[in-house]
Amino acid sequence: MLTINYSFFIEMALFIGMVFFLQRFLLRPLFDLWDERDNLIEGNKRRAEDLSIRVDQLIVYYEAQVWATRKLAQEEAERTRRETVHDQEELLLKIRNESTEALAELREKIAGEFKAAESRILDSAQSMGQMIAERVLGARASE
Repeated sequence: MLTINYSFFIEMALFIGMVFFLQRFLLRPLFDLWDERDNLIEGNKRRAEDLSIRVDQLIVYYEAQVWATRKLAQEEAERTRRETVHDQEELLLKIRNESTEALAELREKIAGEFKAAESRILDSAQSMGQMIAERVLGARASE
């Protein structure tokens, strides 16, 4: 049978003392560590989410900068191409003008040489005609 004596009260006091002791020096610090760990995890999650949002914003910003830079580069390339085409057209026009002038000068020179040659041929033809006429007639033909 179960009898209650003073050892029961001592054991009860020791048990309650041990519970309070363990709660104060073991369980409460352990729970505090777990709470601190949970708070750190939550804080790190919030920071990670904030950093992720910031990274997304920076990506959008840099993509816009890259797009703008590409647009400027394309515009610059197009402007350079137009300038090059314009310069080529001017050079081609200059060459055409120079060649037209050179052709005109050559035509004038050829026309002058043609007239001189024609004049020499006519003079030669007249003198040959006289010479032939003298030989055929045997005497000097009068003019």
